[in-house]
Amino acid sequence: MEKKYLKNQLEVILPRVLSNLCRDPLNSDYGCFDRRYWAWHTTIMPDISLQRQVIILAYFWQDKNSHFYHDKELLSWIVAAIHYWQAKCHLDGSMDQAFPEEHSWAATGFTLNSIIDTLNIIGRYIDKKNYTDILMAISKSAQFIAENKETHGIICNHILGCSLALIKTGKICKNKRYHISGLNLLHYAFNYYHKEGWFEEYNGADAGYQTLALYYLSEIAKHNKLIPKYQKGFFDAIYFVSHFLYPDGSFSIIGQRRTAVLYPAVLFCRGYLNKIKKLPIELSGIDDGNLAPLAETIIYCLNNKKYPSSQDRFSNGIHIFYIAGIAIINTPRQYGAFNLKLGGIGVVFDKKTNKRIYEDGGLMFIKDDNKYSTQGPSHFLFKKNTIQIKGHFYSVPMSTFTTNKLLIGQLLGNYLFKISFLRELFKRKLIRSINTTHPLIPFERTIIIHCGNIAVEDNYEIIHRTIKILPVDATPIHMASARYYYEK
Repeated sequence: MEKKYLKNQLEVILPRVLSNLCRDPLNSDYGCFDRRYWAWHTTIMPDISLQRQVIILAYFWQDKNSHFYHDKELLSWIVAAIHYWQAKCHLDGSMDQAFPEEHSWAATGFTLNSIIDTLNIIGRYIDKKNYTDILMAISKSAQFIAENKETHGIICNHILGCSLALIKTGKICKNKRYHISGLNLLHYAFNYYHKEGWFEEYNGADAGYQTLALYYLSEIAKHNKLIPKYQKGFFDAIYFVSHFLYPDGSFSIIGQRRTAVLYPAVLFCRGYLNKIKKLPIELSGIDDGNLAPLAETIIYCLNNKKYPSSQDRFSNGIHIFYIAGIAIINTPRQYGAFNLKLGGIGVVFDKKTNKRIYEDGGLMFIKDDNKYSTQGPSHFLFKKNTIQIKGHFYSVPMSTFTTNKLLIGQLLGNYLFKISFLRELFKRKLIRSINTTHPLIPFERTIIIHCGNIAVEDNYEIIHRTIKILPVDATPIHMASARYYYEK
């Protein structure tokens, strides 16, 4: 993968980013990046996390090879986007992403990173009062991050992203208190780092989101040298995700959050992507919610040194990450990856052709209009060249989004969610409701490695004629970052 390719990724989506932005100064939403809100009026509020796209415009504004280099009109749009971010900031410094009065901790931290990076680019080209007002808004948002945490789950890429935001705030606002708060979050994240080389994402390992976490961790290391323990964790975490760079150019898929997006930053600069021609999920094929995070990591690649050669992964054999519940099987003929704690979902590749020859997201059947899937909690036993997995067919908790639910969310947001306890309780209940499954029928899966080949055998009580094998990126629980299209 070359820098020229990555630069082209940004150039291709620039018109889309400009179209997302409300560039009409007569519009009350001038500077808003949520086109569904300001143009279509199909949402009740703007998703402020989309303001992160401002850094893409800032990148082209400072790029001497761009026709937008120091363009006055583009600068006015960038400033408008920052002002819109300021205007939508709650009194406590927080932002809303999904519903009114959400006070999203992660969205506040993520947008703060992008705003600070943008201000570092354009800061000396705007008037002093404007600059000072933006710094005050930055400080207020940082205060919210420092005084709060997410309560609905442990999501380490969020924690590290907010850690970075505080450390950047400490520098731009010249306030050590924020820097110290950022380091406290860094220590907090490493409480959920496992010696196998992975950070927790909703109680499990997810290589896709770990590449995003590694980007934040690498940026933190620029501002504050990592202690030896964290340095080792950083490199072990890179080694862990390298196992999910598949022979056909795809990535991950089988993790806790089924992410197939590769945020290239650290892997690119460390030489792991030298043999890979393109990103598995490109900017042109991703939605607005993940557009800016992927673009930010591409900008990181363009602004940092690239190492000349890739590092080797482990040699032929079976590598079990026992805590994560993930098996990497590397034989002379095939390469396979399986999630042993999610019913044994997995992929297998032919190493000679680099083609995917097997993918399995579990089994599914429908009974009485209810869906049941083997993709759920399971335990496993590894013996010699055999992995035995025991789980169940689980009920699928996914529900249909309706207008009534939208209205209820609006009412709750406008009234009850102004009370922080009720707001956080709702978030925990919501996450639990879309991630809870109930076991129905026992299910067993056996993965056998013999003569360089990987075989899968299933055993279950047949209670329904139609048993369907699911694609590996299928998921019975809500995962907004899963199921992006990629060429197989």
